[in-house]
Amino acid sequence: MADHAGRGSDGAPETCKASLDAFGRGRGRLDMTLREFLAGPPSYVRTASQGSPWILLPVGFAILAIGQAGPALVIYLLDAMSAQPQGPQPPGLPAPGVDVGRRSLPQGTSLMGLTLASQALTLALTVLVAARIGLSQTLKLDPPAGGWIACLWALVAMVPLVAAFNVIAYALAPGMMVEDFRAFRTVVQSGSVWTTGLVLSIGAPLWEEAFFRGYLLSTLSALSLGFWPAAALASLAWAALHLEYSAVGFLEVFLIGVYFSWLLWRTGSLWPALVCHGVYNGALFAFLRLVL
Repeated sequence: MADHAGRGSDGAPETCKASLDAFGRGRGRLDMTLREFLAGPPSYVRTASQGSPWILLPVGFAILAIGQAGPALVIYLLDAMSAQPQGPQPPGLPAPGVDVGRRSLPQGTSLMGLTLASQALTLALTVLVAARIGLSQTLKLDPPAGGWIACLWALVAMVPLVAAFNVIAYALAPGMMVEDFRAFRTVVQSGSVWTTGLVLSIGAPLWEEAFFRGYLLSTLSALSLGFWPAAALASLAWAALHLEYSAVGFLEVFLIGVYFSWLLWRTGSLWPALVCHGVYNGALFAFLRLVL
């Protein structure tokens, strides 16, 4: 009996057959080995953007500026508008909400709460703009090639890379390593355990990966730079977000960004980099909380 139109030789609808083909190519696999993960072909696909990259780039900078500075600006403006004259202050006493020798947040404002608001706003703006030009294609939200086990292998491969870098860095520049440790310890101690853990382990990975490895890298690669020049620029921009670190810390952030970009190139998906970023920050946060 002849097959019906629109069906494969096995009688399955073409859409179902396509899904089975995708499953067979590895999207649904759970048996991919570490060797296959490391040596497999690239799965990154550069998709045609619905907008000009020369427009999307300044839009991206606007997203970053508004998302990161917007909540703080609103809080300071509201605080200034609601301030009531309180008469002259006694000599030597600072005004409420002012920290002697440095700028501080208004009274009642949590640093971690403000950071969380900035993260949420930046992520929301990134998703909103990406949705206008193709959300999944721009942010690479498809499941990773090779299946979700690719996220596990990404973590396994990251551990020796990070360990090797830190051993070499500590041998060559121990002072810089200690300096970065103290800077991160200050962040860890700046809020409650739950709020700080949320900011570092979930908020930071979500918005940073969505913006830098998703939106920015996709936009840069649309300029015909090629994937790796675009990845290098996106990683450099991400590292610039951590200028408070020493030169060693800056280099480590940049190299981790390159590794996360390789994960995107290898799997065609943002999820492995997002998982690695969250686990890395979470493990460092948990370690510092335990040893402090």
